[in-house]
Formats: sequence, C-alpha cells, structure tokens
Amino acid sequence: MSYINDIVIPGTKGRVFITGLDKQEDLQALKDALKDISGVENVDVNVDVFPTEITVVADTVVEVQEIEDVANGLGFHLIPKSNY
Repeated sequence: MSYINDIVIPGTKGRVFITGLDKQEDLQALKDALKDISGVENVDVNVDVFPTEITVVADTVVEVQEIEDVANGLGFHLIPKSNY
C-alpha cells in the first residue's frame, strides 16, 4: 500500500467504498456518522448498484482507516472500491 491508497484526496471526485448495507436507516446512520469526520465535505450513497456504493468527498486529507473505523464502530463494514 502507498500513501495515496490510504487517504481520500481533497477535491470533487471523492473516494468510493462498497458496503453490503441495504436498509435505508442503516445507510442514513452511516452517512451521518461519516459526515461528522473532520474534513469530510459530503457523503453520497448509490443504492442502484450492488454492493451499495458510498462516495466520500473531502476538503482536506482524510485517512481511509478513520472512515473504516467509524463504520466498524456502528457495526458496519466499508471497503475501498478501487485505488486512484
């Protein structure tokens, strides 16, 4: 792994994660928790694909591990979909 794979780069593209969540209330809880991370500007959820995609957009560098830890704290799992 390299530094670039371990972070969300600030900008408009964001970083895509996948999750097996499908309940709207679980997705909303995850979205709200991710928005509380310092540097996270926006969180978009795409339920039109399987597995569900979560796009995290940041205005400062945010570590992927921090995002995964927040999800794990709620009992959910997020996996980065791809590298930059």
